[in-house]
Amino acid sequence: MGVLALRANADGVRLYLTRGKGLPDPEKLLRGSANQVRWIELEAASTIARPAVAGLIDEALSRNR
Repeated sequence: MGVLALRANADGVRLYLTRGKGLPDPEKLLRGSANQVRWIELEAASTIARPAVAGLIDEALSRNR
């Protein structure tokens, strides 16, 4: 199972975190209500470089080695 996924459609681009439900998210960036998966709306490619988003990605990767 993958850790991250990108999905693009007419509504925009989203970064999905497969086990996002259990991630610490003090800035409340994660969206969704599925059992495990959460997502972040990517307004621009630079969104991934934001410290809070990069932190979520790093944490997701470290929990799924």
